[in-house]
Amino acid sequence: MNGLERAFWGELQAALCRHTFQQVWREPLAFRLAGNTTYKPDFMTLSSLHRLVMWETKGPYAREDSIVKLKVAASMYPCFDWVLVKQDRGKWRCTDVTSKGFARHDYCPQWLT
Repeated sequence: MNGLERAFWGELQAALCRHTFQQVWREPLAFRLAGNTTYKPDFMTLSSLHRLVMWETKGPYAREDSIVKLKVAASMYPCFDWVLVKQDRGKWRCTDVTSKGFARHDYCPQWLT
């Protein structure tokens, strides 16, 4: 894990201890997108509402191909919730990813403050 992933993993573990999530996993699945192209989200959580959420952490210099893979995975597998996570000046920023692309507004979940 890189530094950003380690920091977010710590936040997920703390949220798990507070019972925000029922379970958390690191790189649990690989999704086949096209041909030999696969995408593996950084983390997956099972919420108390029994929703599976895929979390992808990206630094300020994310490669375009990794962003495209995230968008394609979200459009191909809408049965999961998809979230892009960034850290800006020490604050976490989350963006929902849907089959139509990125949501217009960033947010920070209460458990992540």
